[in-house]
Amino acid sequence: MKLSIEILNDYPLATETVRDWFLKKMIKSFEEDIAPEDFKNGMLKRGIPDGTLAIMLDQSPRNFFDVLDDNNVFVEIRLSPYSEGGFFYIINGIEDNRIYDTRITCEKAAVVKAFKILN
Repeated sequence: MKLSIEILNDYPLATETVRDWFLKKMIKSFEEDIAPEDFKNGMLKRGIPDGTLAIMLDQSPRNFFDVLDDNNVFVEIRLSPYSEGGFFYIINGIEDNRIYDTRITCEKAAVVKAFKILN
């Protein structure tokens, strides 16, 4: 599979949609946070760089599921009945025919496919 940063570059519209969604979540959390204002302003100025999104895609791709839900791209991760411990995904009712060894690799593959749809 491609490096996560390359995936983000391949789907710029989806990447911006995701970045905007996470930025809005950050702004909302800052409204309720008691952190110093200079820290909040620094975080907002920095935004959410591609490197951060790439790390999220590598380490915890399910973080993207809420963004996708809000954009009508619905991902399900299921345990394969044909493979011991294998996983597959379904996006908007369409099943992927590949079995992944781990849940995280399946989630990442699903997010990549969802980025194609979202883009």
